[in-house]
Amino acid sequence: MSQSKVTVIPFNSFAKTIVKAFVAGDKAAIKMREAIQIALQQFVDANLQANGRTEDSCKALAKSIRESEVALNSVAQGVMEAKTWTEYSQSAQRALYWAVPFEASLKNDADKKLPWSKKATNTVTAAGRSVNTNRAELDKTISKVLQQARILGLTVFAAQLLDVAIERLDGFKEITKE
Repeated sequence: MSQSKVTVIPFNSFAKTIVKAFVAGDKAAIKMREAIQIALQQFVDANLQANGRTEDSCKALAKSIRESEVALNSVAQGVMEAKTWTEYSQSAQRALYWAVPFEASLKNDADKKLPWSKKATNTVTAAGRSVNTNRAELDKTISKVLQQARILGLTVFAAQLLDVAIERLDGFKEITKE
C-alpha cells in the first residue's frame, strides 16, 4: 500500500460562510414571522372595528383570508400552501372571537376553541418511548417533531430538520397521517 501525501484543507472559513447563512436565515425567519403576525393582527383589528365578534364575522374573516386573490395566487404559484392560509384563518378567527393577539398557533389552543367548532384542531400524537427503540421509532419521532414544528409555525426549522434527516439517516421518509 503506497502512501500519498494529502494536504488537509482547513474547513473553518467555509464553515463560517455556512454559519453566516444560517444566522441570516434565522433572522429572515424572525422578520417573516413578525410581518405575518402584524399583518394578520391588523386584519383582525379591522374586522373587529367593522363587524364585531360574532360567529358570522369570524366566518367572514376566515373566508376572506382563504379566498383572497393574493392567497389563491400564492398557492397557484407554489409560493405557499392552501393549508397555511387555512391555518392562518383559523387562528385569526380565534383572535377575533376571543379578543386576544393573533398568534399562528392559536388554532391549536383548546382553551380558545370556537363555540361552533366541532373539534379542537390539535392532533399531535404523543411521542414514542425512548427506552427500547429502533430506527422505525426514530423516524416516527422525527416525523412527530416535524408535525409539531409546522403547527407552531416553525416552518424554517421543520424544513432544516427534514433536510438533516434526509441527508443523515439512510432511507428516512417522513411519516404522515392520511
